[in-house]
Amino acid sequence: MCGLLCALHRDRRGYLPHGRKALYDAALSMLLERRDRERAMLPPEGIDLPQEPKIRLLQKLAHWMLVNGRSEMDRTTAVETLGRHLPAIPHAARQGGPEEIYRHLLNRTGLLREPTPGSVDFVHRTFQDYLSARAVVERHDFDFLIDHAHLDDWEEVIRMSVALARPDECGYLLEGLLAARKDARPVHARHRKLLAAACLEHATELDPEVRSRVHRYTRDLVRPTSLEAARALGWIGPIVLEMLPDPGGVSDEEAHRLAVTATSIADDRAIDYLGRLRDRASWAVRAQLAGAWRRYDTDRYAEEIIGHLDERELDFPVSDLAELRALRRLGGRPCVQIAGALTPEQLTEGLVAERLTELWLAYDLGADLDLSWLAAFPRLHTLRLSHRNTGVTGVPEGVQIIVAGA
Repeated sequence: MCGLLCALHRDRRGYLPHGRKALYDAALSMLLERRDRERAMLPPEGIDLPQEPKIRLLQKLAHWMLVNGRSEMDRTTAVETLGRHLPAIPHAARQGGPEEIYRHLLNRTGLLREPTPGSVDFVHRTFQDYLSARAVVERHDFDFLIDHAHLDDWEEVIRMSVALARPDECGYLLEGLLAARKDARPVHARHRKLLAAACLEHATELDPEVRSRVHRYTRDLVRPTSLEAARALGWIGPIVLEMLPDPGGVSDEEAHRLAVTATSIADDRAIDYLGRLRDRASWAVRAQLAGAWRRYDTDRYAEEIIGHLDERELDFPVSDLAELRALRRLGGRPCVQIAGALTPEQLTEGLVAERLTELWLAYDLGADLDLSWLAAFPRLHTLRLSHRNTGVTGVPEGVQIIVAGA
């Protein structure tokens, strides 16, 4: 996908379309129509299909995957699907059977691939979602979208359906997302309402009353007033990140709740939002950000979040060897919490001896515990243990041991 964006950028002399729909349309035009023609290639395999028939056929494959909840399909199923729809697309049907048309789409569109023998998928999920949305809108199957709107995998399909639909269809879809459903779980109802709000930016034309209703239903959902509400909001998924308020001007108490929501979303997209909280002096905010490390890409989170947190009175958690090494690259920290079963040798090598003053071993170390390896840390003065041990030996002089619950 990154390579495609670069190709579009170069092809358009530094200009990229604004908005997802325009970007996908430009990409499809480049791949399906212009790529072969502008290189003066003769029609491969004797098949010369314009852009629109190709899109129609690809939509059929994408729609099958959507309906069946799949991100790939059997090659045989793909050929059979094309065979059922070819009679309705005479320009394609005149040039070959389903097997020949399938090979043409696979080899010349740049959108399909065979990841394993006998299976086919789209080179990027966004193309599958966009083509699925085109198929759904053409079929006016908006109730089908509404029924599945609580699923994360359908978010992009619904967004693009709003972008492709006519004004009255947009209104119907958004009203359906807002409507109460007797069988809906509260978290799913919130998800649908937030999705409706996120779709507004894609609607080219929309009844102002519908737009106002969406804002009215969602304006209070993204400002949790308690920690419990903040956690519940995070369960809705990554879409919440687009709706959270700018944390720059909020109180430390609200910033903490926003941090709880964002760190409840185990998706690297949360890192961008959390980066706007990293300079807070509040211990609660800093502790929330530090404690979420294991939920995200280790190195990126270390560089963009952990490396910027104020160290004062803060335990930096380490759950595996990759995090230990990342923390060492950042220069180490004075207070470290080890939450993963790392060996004394790994800790001796990974912790920065001249910086470590407090160490918390937050896992069960077994019955007999030899702590003589702590002598490698001359500034260490406090050791916390999360489990009581019957035999602790080798404690360096001057190191105080605190046992949780003791």
